Amino acid sequence: DDLFGDIKASGVTVRYIEQMPSVQGVAATVHLYPDKVEIFADKGSLDGIVLKKADLYLTELQDDVSHAKVILQATGPVADVMKLIDSKPLEFAKEFGIAPDKTGGTGDVSATLSFPLIEDLDANQVTADVTAQIQNGVFPTPIPDVSVQNGTFDLRVNNTRLNLQGNAQMQGLPLKLSWDEYFKQTNENVTKSHYF
Repeated sequence: DDLFGDIKASGVTVRYIEQMPSVQGVAATVHLYPDKVEIFADKGSLDGIVLKKADLYLTELQDDVSHAKVILQATGPVADVMKLIDSKPLEFAKEFGIAPDKTGGTGDVSATLSFPLIEDLDANQVTADVTAQIQNGVFPTPIPDVSVQNGTFDLRVNNTRLNLQGNAQMQGLPLKLSWDEYFKQTNENVTKSHYF
């Protein structure tokens, strides 16, 4: 039989991807359809990250493989955001050699994740696009004990690339930073890293 319905929930725990941490204290409206479920949340938290909005679409539920799409907006400490995007199956920070606990500042984050609803999901099966506006940012550098500090950055991370643009200080001197890092080589002429 076809199933339709609406549910309002509050104070619930949601795990959007099995391997990733759960979001606590979620308040959401759920719409049920025969072949899809739509969940619209406007409250929740994860470590120090405060959820402003999270839309979850579960589609093709009557097919052999169903799919999910998550669209979220949040704010919180950069270290917690980096820790989140370094969770399995994404592990974006590891790709760039960034230790989340060596980062600092606060950020407003928007993210879109799309993936099949299967067991043993890996990073290659997740399409991710994350943007953040960072204030008072701190990021490590390849130079031991030297970090970029007091940064105002625009950050974008997806499956193929990290791009960080902004102004900061290093060793007390002003710095204009443009950092491109590539996960995957799209052609033979693309280098892995650019720093300016």
